[in-house]
Amino acid sequence: GGEALQVVDPTDAWVFHIAADDTGSSAVWAAQRVPKGHIAVVANQFIIRQVNLSDTENFLGSDNLLEVAERAGLWDSRTQGELVDYRFDPGSNRAVYAHEKADSTTQLELDSTDDDNANSGQFERAISMYRCSYNWVAHASPHLPTNLLGVVWFGQYAPHASTAVPLYAGIAHVPQPFATGSLNKASLDVSYWIHAILGNWADRLYVHTIGDIQAKQSEVEGALFAAQPAVEAAVHGLLLTEKASGQEVSRLLTETSSTAAEGSLLAFSELLMTMLAKYKDGQRIDDFHAETLAPTKLFYPLWWLESVGFYNGDSMPPAVEGAPAPAALAFTLAGVLSHALTATFACVATMVYFKHRKLGDRSPTLAQKGMGVQLSPFAAPSTRTSYQQIS
Repeated sequence: GGEALQVVDPTDAWVFHIAADDTGSSAVWAAQRVPKGHIAVVANQFIIRQVNLSDTENFLGSDNLLEVAERAGLWDSRTQGELVDYRFDPGSNRAVYAHEKADSTTQLELDSTDDDNANSGQFERAISMYRCSYNWVAHASPHLPTNLLGVVWFGQYAPHASTAVPLYAGIAHVPQPFATGSLNKASLDVSYWIHAILGNWADRLYVHTIGDIQAKQSEVEGALFAAQPAVEAAVHGLLLTEKASGQEVSRLLTETSSTAAEGSLLAFSELLMTMLAKYKDGQRIDDFHAETLAPTKLFYPLWWLESVGFYNGDSMPPAVEGAPAPAALAFTLAGVLSHALTATFACVATMVYFKHRKLGDRSPTLAQKGMGVQLSPFAAPSTRTSYQQIS
């Protein structure tokens, strides 16, 4: 295991990697400066491939980096100086999606069969998923009048169902919707829970609901982005005032972040209530003001039904090769024993029942004993409905 982190200030950006060494008792790390005018994409994977420790302006590394690299056969102290090559060939088990868009809403299995490096495809996971409890975008700029205006656009829960709120470096405390809450108890006053409930509800009919969420995200975030120049101008004005202090700037930024967080919470709370009413029971309400509600029925898409064999008379998707079919499971040893024990129990129970019934026929009734009125047996009507197969 390891970590790929980024360290950024208004003028420089570094990518930092750390991983266990070959002994498992320590670690190695390396860092590389992002060149001016470049971007670095760290998509859940190490991206530093060559480390030149003699170039201290652009590379840094742990004291044991060369030693571990030599033991691993990645570096030769006799010929390579301080240049370590960590590049590797991922092999044929990594599918390359060169000509297809990986879209989990339309592709049952993502594959790239027209590439020499492709194997049998991959079931790619989404980036915005339930394990993502928060997301952020950090913005550091050398053109701001003070570092207190450095901002993290922060959202809770997975990004597809969240919204970004500006949290400035100069705030005195975290806004209330982000400062409280527990994973053990849902609360509509907590930003995480509003977005988690919204995301879970919307995921049931994702292709239909995501448009509503994206529209609200654009509305709320667009207003916050548009307000940024005014916030920067207000801070700049305070800094030009002779009597201004860091505390006054901090107070202004704290109020700005808190107002944004409270407004975002309110907007998405209202969206959640609307979505609960609009999408339910496999239907969508398109006009809440109509005299008579006429919901649109939402069903599985035709391409999916055809892919899983719905129209072939099968109610189950095709079995995965190598996995036993459900009908075959009954013939396993455990299945045979289960059926045998059930049959034995039924036979014993039947014998006991008829034995007691036979003895009961010879027993005097309550009426014969003069203890009451003999009631005829009561037969409750069956509530089960029998269905006939439709050809």
